[in-house]
Amino acid sequence: MARPGSAGIATRRIAVLIDNGFDAASIAAHAALLAQGAVPRFVGPRLGSFTSSDGRAVDAEISLEAGPAVVYDAVVLPGGAAAAMLAANGAMKEFVNDMYRHCKAILALGEAALILEKAGI
Repeated sequence: MARPGSAGIATRRIAVLIDNGFDAASIAAHAALLAQGAVPRFVGPRLGSFTSSDGRAVDAEISLEAGPAVVYDAVVLPGGAAAAMLAANGAMKEFVNDMYRHCKAILALGEAALILEKAGI
Protein backbone atom coordinates (compact mmCIF):
# COMPACT_ATOMS: atom_id res chain seq x y z
CA MET A 1 0.00 0.00 0.00
CA ALA A 2 1.32 3.43 -0.94
CA ARG A 3 1.99 5.97 1.78
CA PRO A 4 0.01 9.22 1.70
CA GLY A 5 1.78 11.72 -0.53
CA SER A 6 3.95 9.11 -2.24
CA ALA A 7 2.01 9.30 -5.51
CA GLY A 8 3.63 12.57 -6.58
CA ILE A 9 1.45 15.30 -8.01
CA ALA A 10 -1.11 13.07 -9.70
CA THR A 11 -4.62 14.54 -9.31
CA ARG A 12 -3.33 17.74 -7.65
CA ARG A 13 -5.21 20.83 -8.83
CA ILE A 14 -2.81 23.59 -9.88
CA ALA A 15 -3.72 27.13 -10.92
CA VAL A 16 -1.55 28.58 -13.70
CA LEU A 17 -2.26 32.33 -13.61
CA ILE A 18 -2.26 34.18 -16.92
CA ASP A 19 -2.86 37.66 -18.29
CA ASN A 20 -1.81 39.30 -21.57
CA GLY A 21 1.95 39.16 -22.06
CA PHE A 22 2.51 36.17 -19.77
CA ASP A 23 5.80 34.37 -20.30
CA ALA A 24 5.40 31.30 -22.49
CA ALA A 25 7.12 29.27 -19.73
CA SER A 26 3.66 29.07 -18.14
CA ILE A 27 2.46 27.06 -21.15
CA ALA A 28 5.40 24.68 -20.68
CA ALA A 29 4.66 24.41 -16.95
CA HIS A 30 1.01 23.58 -17.72
CA ALA A 31 2.07 20.84 -20.16
CA ALA A 32 4.65 19.37 -17.75
CA LEU A 33 2.14 19.28 -14.90
CA LEU A 34 -0.46 17.64 -17.11
CA ALA A 35 2.09 15.00 -18.21
CA GLN A 36 2.70 14.15 -14.53
CA GLY A 37 -0.99 13.54 -13.91
CA ALA A 38 -1.74 16.86 -12.22
CA VAL A 39 -4.85 18.89 -13.07
CA PRO A 40 -3.54 22.31 -14.13
CA ARG A 41 -5.97 25.08 -15.06
CA PHE A 42 -5.23 28.37 -16.77
CA VAL A 43 -6.73 31.00 -14.45
CA GLY A 44 -7.21 34.57 -15.65
CA PRO A 45 -8.55 37.79 -14.20
CA ARG A 46 -11.55 37.12 -16.47
CA LEU A 47 -12.65 34.41 -18.86
CA GLY A 48 -11.46 34.67 -22.43
CA SER A 49 -8.32 34.57 -24.52
CA PHE A 50 -4.93 35.90 -23.41
CA THR A 51 -1.78 36.26 -25.53
CA SER A 52 1.56 34.93 -24.31
CA SER A 53 4.89 36.70 -24.77
CA ASP A 54 5.55 34.65 -27.91
CA GLY A 55 2.13 35.42 -29.43
CA ARG A 56 0.27 32.21 -28.60
CA ALA A 57 -3.37 32.59 -27.58
CA VAL A 58 -4.46 30.71 -24.47
CA ASP A 59 -7.98 30.64 -23.05
CA ALA A 60 -8.49 31.10 -19.33
CA GLU A 61 -10.44 28.07 -18.19
CA ILE A 62 -11.73 29.85 -15.09
CA SER A 63 -11.54 33.33 -13.58
CA LEU A 64 -9.93 34.28 -10.27
CA GLU A 65 -13.35 35.05 -8.79
CA ALA A 66 -14.92 31.76 -9.91
CA GLY A 67 -12.00 29.59 -8.76
CA PRO A 68 -10.79 30.69 -5.32
CA ALA A 69 -7.43 29.61 -3.93
CA VAL A 70 -9.05 27.08 -1.63
CA VAL A 71 -9.79 24.73 -4.55
CA TYR A 72 -6.13 24.52 -5.66
CA ASP A 73 -3.15 22.67 -4.22
CA ALA A 74 -0.56 24.97 -5.83
CA VAL A 75 -0.17 28.00 -8.09
CA VAL A 76 2.19 28.96 -10.92
CA LEU A 77 2.73 32.74 -11.17
CA PRO A 78 3.71 34.02 -14.63
CA GLY A 79 6.70 36.04 -15.64
CA GLY A 80 6.63 38.56 -18.47
CA ALA A 81 4.48 41.68 -18.80
CA ALA A 82 1.54 39.87 -17.17
CA ALA A 83 3.32 39.95 -13.81
CA ALA A 84 2.88 43.73 -13.46
CA MET A 85 -0.78 43.57 -14.49
CA LEU A 86 -1.57 40.74 -12.10
CA ALA A 87 0.38 42.44 -9.30
CA ALA A 88 -2.01 45.40 -9.59
CA ASN A 89 -5.12 43.17 -9.45
CA GLY A 90 -6.72 43.04 -5.98
CA ALA A 91 -8.38 39.65 -6.55
CA MET A 92 -5.03 38.20 -7.61
CA LYS A 93 -3.31 39.54 -4.48
CA GLU A 94 -5.99 37.96 -2.32
CA PHE A 95 -5.65 34.67 -4.24
CA VAL A 96 -1.86 34.55 -3.75
CA ASN A 97 -2.14 35.56 -0.08
CA ASP A 98 -4.65 32.76 0.52
CA MET A 99 -2.29 30.26 -1.13
CA TYR A 100 0.54 31.47 1.10
CA ARG A 101 -1.54 31.47 4.32
CA HIS A 102 -2.63 27.90 3.67
CA CYS A 103 0.98 26.76 3.03
CA LYS A 104 0.31 25.78 -0.57
CA ALA A 105 3.11 25.55 -3.12
CA ILE A 106 3.85 28.73 -5.11
CA LEU A 107 6.07 28.71 -8.22
CA ALA A 108 7.05 32.23 -9.29
CA LEU A 109 8.51 32.42 -12.81
CA GLY A 110 10.78 35.32 -13.84
CA GLU A 111 9.19 38.69 -13.09
CA ALA A 112 6.54 37.04 -10.87
CA ALA A 113 8.61 38.12 -7.86
CA LEU A 114 6.76 41.42 -8.30
CA ILE A 115 3.45 39.62 -7.67
CA LEU A 116 4.79 38.20 -4.41
CA GLU A 117 6.12 41.61 -3.39
CA LYS A 118 2.82 43.39 -4.11
CA ALA A 119 0.94 40.63 -2.24
CA GLY A 120 3.15 41.25 0.79
CA ILE A 121 4.88 37.87 0.69
